[in-house]
Amino acid sequence: MDVVIMTLFRWDATYASITRALAKEFVKNHRVFYFNHPFTYKDFKNKKPEDFKPGQYEILKKGGYFHETREDGVIVITPPVIWSINFLPKGRIYDMAWKRNNDSALKVMDEMVAHYNIKDFLFLNCYNPFVLPNLPERFDTKIQVYQSIDDIEESEYMAKHGLPLEEKACKEADLVTVTSTELHRLKSPFNKNTHWLPNAAEIANFQRARTQKFERPEAIKHITKPTIGFIGNLDDRRIDFELIKKVAEHHQDKEIVLVGPVNSPKLTQLGIDKLKNVTLGGSQPITELPAWLQYFDCAIIPFEKNRLTRSIYPLKINEYLAAGQAVVATHFSNDIASFSDIIYLAEDHDQFIKLIDQSISENSQSHIDERVSVASENTWGARVNQLFKLIDQTLTKEIVSS
Repeated sequence: MDVVIMTLFRWDATYASITRALAKEFVKNHRVFYFNHPFTYKDFKNKKPEDFKPGQYEILKKGGYFHETREDGVIVITPPVIWSINFLPKGRIYDMAWKRNNDSALKVMDEMVAHYNIKDFLFLNCYNPFVLPNLPERFDTKIQVYQSIDDIEESEYMAKHGLPLEEKACKEADLVTVTSTELHRLKSPFNKNTHWLPNAAEIANFQRARTQKFERPEAIKHITKPTIGFIGNLDDRRIDFELIKKVAEHHQDKEIVLVGPVNSPKLTQLGIDKLKNVTLGGSQPITELPAWLQYFDCAIIPFEKNRLTRSIYPLKINEYLAAGQAVVATHFSNDIASFSDIIYLAEDHDQFIKLIDQSISENSQSHIDERVSVASENTWGARVNQLFKLIDQTLTKEIVSS
């Protein structure tokens, strides 16, 4: 069957996303249409053409028909610009504005389906109840799946309108998948056909940290001491910046390397960027990450323990393990605890700091091999196979019940 993915995460985003990884796996055996979340007029406010990635500004100028690009065999569709409406209060005005935006996207979906003669297809909405959470009956879908990857209630901005929209999306979907056990608890009351389908990793890419010899990335060429590394989004909602500062201050004999976009003022407010043994690597393409991991002596997941992280199965755990890395993490969720046999799990800051030395001193080839073995079971190919098994089960039940 053809696969149509509606997602909150645009194809050309600078960070890795679940939907892009799934699309690249789907396309090995299916035609895949990746429907970008529409830009809003607010996205273009006070910006010049040169501020945008190639092709983005043309979307505002042209409007109307959808815009197609192709990459990795995936057909990427970007619809015209819509209005930003999240500021509106709940009620009739918001509902009317939402319908207008949704109808605009539906028109593009109609055009796309007709243009490419898409029939009997899988419609997968990943964490985007704001636009096309489900498709009307006129679309020839074989099955509609809603995928929840975060606790939407934990973002005040998204929860304002997203919470009731996601509840409705779950209720109307044929199948709901969730990436953590906590999300299963939260979403299964809305749909009995809700199943745990955790995140995975591009294992072959990250195993290159073991099988290829890389030059040190430019930013860490000067480093000769043991290195504690983190790869990921340095944001307010997940990262425990106080813990990172304590790690740097305690382990002054080591370098702390933080690779990823900085999306929090806390890093500078706490003076972490000014510490002599902290290096910021900035955002890096996923294909460049093995080179960084190769020079880490241990990798860390310094997440806060809060309601949001309780619902997280982090992408980076399998990426770290595929690279053979010793991993020290806070005990932020049941899902990270499921790796307790092969990672070092800390209950508090003091234990986290101590486990870093332990993880480095205990590292061995047998430990590395065990980590790689576990990661090898968590590929995106395995996840796609699991998803299609769930789809087959769902369709079989529908046939029996009819």
